[in-house]
Amino acid sequence: MEAKEYAAAAQLFAKGYEANPSDGRLLYNQALALALDGRQEMALQLCDEGYRRWPQILRFLSLKYQMLQQLGRSAEAVGAMDDVLRLNPGDTKLRLTVMEYAMEHGFRDEARFHAEFLVKERKEMARAYKVLATLDGPESDAALISSYLETHPQTT
Repeated sequence: MEAKEYAAAAQLFAKGYEANPSDGRLLYNQALALALDGRQEMALQLCDEGYRRWPQILRFLSLKYQMLQQLGRSAEAVGAMDDVLRLNPGDTKLRLTVMEYAMEHGFRDEARFHAEFLVKERKEMARAYKVLATLDGPESDAALISSYLETHPQTT
């Protein structure tokens, strides 16, 4: 789509939402079109409104996170993703993304929290790394990780 098409799409979704204000998908699509049109601040407002009305639609928070990242508002971006993770703590892929983003942007405590959460919640990792260490040998990365996990047992 070209830029002018995003603006037109945003207008269509706005009209659709005005006619059917109970459909959160229309508001989300309007926010997405606005974001793609370069109107992030307006899109952020719609994401906040959408999340207040439909907290089960986590895409509002995910879009908010992406826009905050693009705007360089790192602390707010991490906060938005923490909100998603509180609602969906088992989303390992998202947690890994937030952990790495936090580390890249100097939020070391946040990165450590997510790293430790992943290790604690995935106790079976220690057993898996032990098997890999046996298969790959004592000088392998798996052996190093296995050794670390054995000397730093995780408790819940």
